[in-house]
Amino acid sequence: DPALVLEQFARILSRKFAHAPSQALKQAGQDGNATLISAARRLFKLSR
Repeated sequence: DPALVLEQFARILSRKFAHAPSQALKQAGQDGNATLISAARRLFKLSR
């Protein structure tokens, strides 16, 4: 089914795009990199 293939492709692609930023934020949290964490909070409009 083409719709199923497209849905699976979209899911894989979005995970691929999100992986590196997610890993960077995880590492920033472990390293105490407040600058990167603060920037992510502003970008995604997150509160503390």
